[in-house]
Amino acid sequence: MKSTIFFLTSGFVCLCLAACEEKSGKAIEIEKPEDPIEKNEAYALNSIRSIGKGQIDFRKTVTVDLNGNGCGEPGFLNELGGTISCRNLDQSTYDIYDEYPFINRALGEVSDKGISQVCYYCFTVYLPKGEKTGSPVSCDEIDASLSELVWVAYAWPLEKEKTGNRAFAAIQRGKCTSGSEQHEPLEAIYSTSIHSFSGPSNPPPWNAIFGTGETWKSAVDEAKWKRVDNITIPRSKQDDKNDCKASLLAAVEDSDRSYAAKDVQKALAYFDQQRFADADAIIANVGLQSFNKWLRAYREMSK
Repeated sequence: MKSTIFFLTSGFVCLCLAACEEKSGKAIEIEKPEDPIEKNEAYALNSIRSIGKGQIDFRKTVTVDLNGNGCGEPGFLNELGGTISCRNLDQSTYDIYDEYPFINRALGEVSDKGISQVCYYCFTVYLPKGEKTGSPVSCDEIDASLSELVWVAYAWPLEKEKTGNRAFAAIQRGKCTSGSEQHEPLEAIYSTSIHSFSGPSNPPPWNAIFGTGETWKSAVDEAKWKRVDNITIPRSKQDDKNDCKASLLAAVEDSDRSYAAKDVQKALAYFDQQRFADADAIIANVGLQSFNKWLRAYREMSK
């Protein structure tokens, strides 16, 4: 893991990570400039990319599926960061991605407004709450079907012109059908310096990237928001594990042992913790030997 440096400022602890993520490939390495503002912006860009990648991996697991159609829905920052149990799941320990979160855990430590503060930047994720509004926190009004098609994440300076100038956004819009391989790739990362967002008390509204657009189908305001190119993120061992897990769970759900899906998740969590004997005991007790192809592969990747 990269070294972690702590800065105490304005009453909060800012966790500055050399790559803002585990070395597992959750984020892209960016050359770190010397200018403090440029450095903060580089960390923010790296983190917003990791949120986009984390959402793709999270959705492949179909962890959140509020409408029950087999298509995974995106998560809020605290769900991606493993700091809270995911929506529509039991309160079991293996239903919380606290050991192996999809993004850096610091990004998942959010306020009651769904905002995290890391490296002098603020972060949030909006999910649709109907066609004309969005929410950064879980609520009954979240539109599950629309969430499958679109979400947006933002990063903006803790203090504009002091800790950073640019705001960043990650957005995904596209078709999603059931199955772990059917999710559309991240649409794009955008950046703008034409904004007034500053700190947790002045965040971007859900539709900031759409300019005057009032619905989730509005076009990106490309006069203000410029696309950041070259966002290809190399695959990592964790990517392979996530794909293996998604394929295994899909196979279980399609079999006559669909009732054992949570036992499978628990066994995989034990593999992650290298508690191989405990995982093997679950596999034997539930009778999961017919899924050994995936179980053996996941076990090897967990060593």
